Amino acid sequence: LFSEIFGISKVIKLVHERMRVNKLVTIDTVTGGYNKEYFIQKAKKEIKRGRHKYVVVQLRLEKYRNFCTAYGVKHGENLLEEMNTNIVSMLNKKEYVAHVEKSDFALLLDFQNEEMLFIRVRNMMNILREKRESQHLTFSAGVCPVKTKNDDISLLLTCAGIAVLKTLKMQDEIVWFNDSMKEEQVWERRIEDDMEKALENHEFQVYLQPKYSTRGEVLSAAEALVR
Repeated sequence: LFSEIFGISKVIKLVHERMRVNKLVTIDTVTGGYNKEYFIQKAKKEIKRGRHKYVVVQLRLEKYRNFCTAYGVKHGENLLEEMNTNIVSMLNKKEYVAHVEKSDFALLLDFQNEEMLFIRVRNMMNILREKRESQHLTFSAGVCPVKTKNDDISLLLTCAGIAVLKTLKMQDEIVWFNDSMKEEQVWERRIEDDMEKALENHEFQVYLQPKYSTRGEVLSAAEALVR
């Protein structure tokens, strides 16, 4: 009897230890919700079932650093925790959210059509804003569709992140990812990688663009440009 009780207690201890480890691996320390790794696992399993069409959304709270400067880091983390809780309450069954970095959240959302999705994401943003009416919160979101059951969730999230960066340029809160965005980023990266070599090879040239003084009617200065 003693050995049986000891065996059961050992099993219970192992179960508790596994639960504790699992919590450490899956839980985000800031929001108390899912972390990025666990989100990728859950999203991957869900899309493999193939029961619904999905999109991966990267939702960003803009000017988060500025918020923390004004109100303090602890208040900033409380805001992210509140956002996570509010987003969870707006999700349907088999949809997921996770805090992935800084003020960015990853979402796996059921997808019917582009128009309905945009309305839904904008509604989410409005609800999150209304929760903090006294503080001006701004959001942006990048959207990347899940096309097949075997899509790489990490890659889709990266693509959604690329789309987020285009929101300012396109003057829209929500931007849909397309391949040209990735090509543009790859091109920019190649240029950056070649910069140092180009400097060594004297491939940059300075041009002086004249500035004309209308008062004195003479050339008064020049602006230096590099090509």
